Amino acid sequence: LYIRHSRSCDEQAVFDFYSSHPHKFVAKRDADLWKERIHSGAVTLIEDDQGKIVASAISYPVTQKNAKGEDTHMWSEIGSVLV
Repeated sequence: LYIRHSRSCDEQAVFDFYSSHPHKFVAKRDADLWKERIHSGAVTLIEDDQGKIVASAISYPVTQKNAKGEDTHMWSEIGSVLV
């Protein structure tokens, strides 16, 4: 097994993985959010010897407004975990 972060070229494979392995405790998020997370490398992928995704997790930023009213990244949620 190989662990790596997502690249832009992984977009369809990530969407296909989650679509073909539905789970009641893994909610699908907004497609645009997933695309941004995939392209930014925030998706951790575990692949087999043939490069097939066998597990995945996605890091989501959690933000709050600061004193100036700007969104500030406070912490990250690790979600959409599917093995």
